Amino acid sequence: MSETRKIAAILVADIVGYSRLAGADEDRTLSRLRGLRSAFVFLMVAALAGLFEAAIDRRPTQDDINTTVRLVANIFVVMTSLVLGLMLNSAKNTFETDNRNVHALATDLILLDRTMKALGPQADEARRHLTEYVQWRLGPPNDAQ
Repeated sequence: MSETRKIAAILVADIVGYSRLAGADEDRTLSRLRGLRSAFVFLMVAALAGLFEAAIDRRPTQDDINTTVRLVANIFVVMTSLVLGLMLNSAKNTFETDNRNVHALATDLILLDRTMKALGPQADEARRHLTEYVQWRLGPPNDAQ
């Protein structure tokens, strides 16, 4: 197995190993997004209630209607931008954490392999088991079809 293929196998094994962590983080992310969605809905209801209350108290003019429509549109744009920004930030943080974990595990596996290689023939069996484990976690290679 070439060095490039070994490194790729180690990286993919690491991704598979940390997919469980991503699943746990996904639940936390979804709960945060539900909370943000609730806050968004409450703010929109409060803003619209305030605008409609002001419109009911007196007979609105064309300028008042235009101003109200512009304000509501601006509120939707700002709140949508805020929610999308928070969602993107959360996704970015999750990706960076997983990426950091993938690199750490890949580095550890490479160091372990090199250390076992330096031990000589008595570590060949353990290296073979490590290689088999990584290959088993990866499944069949894509280019072997």
